[in-house]
Amino acid sequence: MLSGPSCLPYKGRQSSSPDGAIHAVVDFNGQDAWVDTSQIYIKECNVSFQCVCAIEDTTLRALASDSSPSNGHLQQAECLSITDTSREQHVAGWTSVVTATLNPAWVKNAHVAFHDQCTGLGLPTFKPATQLSGCPNIVTREEWGARQPISTSLLPATPQFLVVHHGATPTCKTREQCIRLVKSYQDYHMDGHGWDDIAYSFLVGEDGNVYEGRGWTRHGSHTRHYNDVALGFCVIGNFMDRPPNHKALRALHQLIGCTTRNHKVRSDYTLLGHRDTNPHTLCPGDKLHDVITRWPHFNFNNARVS
Repeated sequence: MLSGPSCLPYKGRQSSSPDGAIHAVVDFNGQDAWVDTSQIYIKECNVSFQCVCAIEDTTLRALASDSSPSNGHLQQAECLSITDTSREQHVAGWTSVVTATLNPAWVKNAHVAFHDQCTGLGLPTFKPATQLSGCPNIVTREEWGARQPISTSLLPATPQFLVVHHGATPTCKTREQCIRLVKSYQDYHMDGHGWDDIAYSFLVGEDGNVYEGRGWTRHGSHTRHYNDVALGFCVIGNFMDRPPNHKALRALHQLIGCTTRNHKVRSDYTLLGHRDTNPHTLCPGDKLHDVITRWPHFNFNNARVS
C-alpha cells in the first residue's frame, strides 16, 4: 500500500489494464510494481509537496480523525496548500492543510493527490470519482443529464449501512429507457417532494448499468433516520412479484462489492432493505428483499426500526 505523500522511483514504463486504466511501473523494494496513474503525480522524488488536490469530494476535519468535527469541504479537483513545514504535516494517513479562512484543517490522504506547487497546476486526468476499482459500469450524472441539485451536503463520516430500495415503477431494459426513468425519479423527488436532488446514492437498471445519484459522499434522502449513516441503492422497477433480472442483480452485487473494497462504507457495515428500517413500507419488494437476505452482511437485528 502506497499512501501519500510518498515517493517511489518511476521506471519509465506504463501499461494499460483491461478496464482502460493506465498504470506506471515503479520500483518497490527492488521489485516491479504497478500503480494507477490516476492516483499519482510523477515528479522528481527530491521535491517537497506543497499542495493537495481532491480526487473526489471530501470533508475537512478539525483533527486527523474521521470522528473529528467538520472544518469545511474540499470539492473534486479543488486544491489547498499544505501547512507550513515548521509544524507536523502528516499524521497516520492525514495531511494538515490551510483553508480559505486560514484555519488549519486535516484531509484524508486517500482522497487527495499531492503536488509540489498550488499554482499553474496541470492536474492529472483523474478517473471519474464514481468509477472506482471493481465497480460495474456507472453512468455519471453528466451522462444521464441530471439537473443541478438545489444544495449539497456531505456525509459526516463513513456510512455504517447500505439500504436497498426499489422504485416501484416500470422497469427498464435499455440505457435509454433507464435514463428516462432516472430523470423522472429526479423530477418527482425535487418537484414533488421538494428535496434537494434525486434521493438515492445510486440506481441500478435491468440493462445492467448503474446510474449515479448523489454518489459516494453526499447526504441522501432515501431512508428516514438513516440518511446521514447510509448509502441508498435503488433498483429500477417493481419487485413485489418477481426478482430483478440477472443483469440487475449482478450489477447490484458488484456495486456493493466495489463500495466495500474502496472503503466507501465501514468494513462492519450492515446491509438492509428499506422495509427493515420502516414497518410501513413494502420496499424493496418481496422478491428483491428475499434475495438480499441471503447476501453477506444482511442483518435485520442491526436495524434501527423507525
